[in-house]
Amino acid sequence: MIKAGQGHGLVNKFSNTIRVKSKIFALLNCAKTYKFDSLSVPVCEFSLFGTEFSLGLSYSQGHYYLGENNEKGLVVYWRRVLKRCSMIRLMGKKCGMVRLFDKDGAPIACTLLKMDPNVVTQIKTREKDGYEAVQLAFGEEIVKDPRTIEKRVSKPIIGHFKKAGVVPHRHLHETCVEDMSQYELGKKIDVSVFDGVEFVDVTGVSKGKGYQGVIKKYGFSGGPAAHGSGFHRHAGSTGMRTTPGRCLPGGPRPSHMGDVTVTTQNLKVILIDVEKGYLAVEGAVPGAKNGLVYVTRAQKKLKMKEKKK
Repeated sequence: MIKAGQGHGLVNKFSNTIRVKSKIFALLNCAKTYKFDSLSVPVCEFSLFGTEFSLGLSYSQGHYYLGENNEKGLVVYWRRVLKRCSMIRLMGKKCGMVRLFDKDGAPIACTLLKMDPNVVTQIKTREKDGYEAVQLAFGEEIVKDPRTIEKRVSKPIIGHFKKAGVVPHRHLHETCVEDMSQYELGKKIDVSVFDGVEFVDVTGVSKGKGYQGVIKKYGFSGGPAAHGSGFHRHAGSTGMRTTPGRCLPGGPRPSHMGDVTVTTQNLKVILIDVEKGYLAVEGAVPGAKNGLVYVTRAQKKLKMKEKKK
């Protein structure tokens, strides 16, 4: 259960539901009753059609509940899933593709990731920040002359790293974890956290392809290749008749391709080299060489194991 004073950062998630009374009235018709000890964090009080409501926020088994107490239990008007990582999400660099061999000698196309240690630079708590998270830093700034470090990093960021007792790094990232007690400022987390993990999810920014047509971006077949048709790589007609008399938005059009955040799920872990800091996964990973990637335990595989239990 959430205790009083810990819901500061969570109330904003339900602000739209609280402010628009018509939406709340629609939620009242499909309310469900749950059994809780108490409603922990008061959110707001309002009157709707002559009825007084006092809403509060509660947490149980990975869900946030917005509702009110009565003699039967908690009447829930809104439920939001709390997305938490079962394992911390580390940053790394994509080195490229490599071919490895299994025990039977069969080749496996793998992507090699350079997983240098991630350093804890900040620990966020519910009392101070409204939520719990760990901030990690990756990619230490390496300079020949230490005096030039101030030209590479802004003064607020330098002060942030000095407060944590860490040298400046290129990348910062926050991740939510279940057990906050095992992390402290300055702690280095290497690739050994993936020991025993069979599958991982890798997130990266895909390669930018620039402005592309519908054949390359959406796989349109195009027209005949001969000279007579005059229709080869066009999208074709996109309009309709008098009604509606316009082209409907949202259809496939020539536009920018790539340079978006992509997550490749359930990649099998082939090799973990803790000494050199390498992680090899089967298959392709989004992004170019030396691109920043985020690696975490495969969430779908974890949910399947929980269901089997």
